[in-house]
Amino acid sequence: MGNLPIWHVPNVSVTATLAYVGSQASCFCHFFHSIPYVAGTNLMTLIQVVNPVKSLKISAKSKTLKVRKSYKLKATIKPKNATNKKVTYQSSNKKVATVSKSGKITAKKKGKATITVTSKSNPKVKAKCKITVK
Repeated sequence: MGNLPIWHVPNVSVTATLAYVGSQASCFCHFFHSIPYVAGTNLMTLIQVVNPVKSLKISAKSKTLKVRKSYKLKATIKPKNATNKKVTYQSSNKKVATVSKSGKITAKKKGKATITVTSKSNPKVKAKCKITVK
């Protein structure tokens, strides 16, 4: 299996991998539009249409919690039919507030922290929740 060149087209990201199975080869391409690629005989192109994340909305922009209390921060991805809706959560100050992979924020001690929610498929798309622990 070998990687083919990555094509760069404005607003389109393309990666292709060529896999040999016996005498046949398959080209697995991930991109928006079909770009023909011919590299000999028995080449089959499998295309997955990727719909990127455009925006991210969270259930709270700020939240005040008491020590040892928790809050579930919910993230909504747009468009609804985005190919990869997964997000990551990160705390700016884990001594004050931690956040789980599912968005559960737990207050640890008095202070302030910011929880950043980031789209896995489009890291430029982020939302922040300011946490105050009293």
